[in-house]
Amino acid sequence: MVSLRCTGRLLKRLRQTPASELPQPTNRLGDWYANLLNIGPHRLVLCTSERTLLTLIVPIRDSSHLRERIQESAHRLLLSLGVSSGLAQEEVAGMHEMAFGATANRSVLGSMNDFVQMTKHYFQAERDTVYLDELELFLAETPCGPLEYNNPGEKTLGAFGVA
Repeated sequence: MVSLRCTGRLLKRLRQTPASELPQPTNRLGDWYANLLNIGPHRLVLCTSERTLLTLIVPIRDSSHLRERIQESAHRLLLSLGVSSGLAQEEVAGMHEMAFGATANRSVLGSMNDFVQMTKHYFQAERDTVYLDELELFLAETPCGPLEYNNPGEKTLGAFGVA
């Protein structure tokens, strides 16, 4: 089980009341932090792993299916990074139950703010089309101060024992 630690704006959008106590995560990537991300006409949610800063970007349309979108995106990204199918599936299965809570880690929120700025620039670059999978891989390769300037992709592979 994991928790989706949402900003106040996202909790309000999802019509969720944050749980007062959240369970300890039972997966490799830990809890996920989430915030709304509006870029032009695009309504998205930026989700970041607390332990590795791996970041997903998923559409928020029909928000009742947000958990499933996060799971699908996490599975695709883990496979793209080189995590074995079995381990990726195990990680996603651990996300089947997801409690909603408030954010608690300011460092993760600071990294998310950096990812928001990078995402906005990514959308503004001269591209015919923006593919969220490519954007997630770009963010996974970005060095991050809280990771001692390693990138989230490397940190994630380390969490799965992939060299």
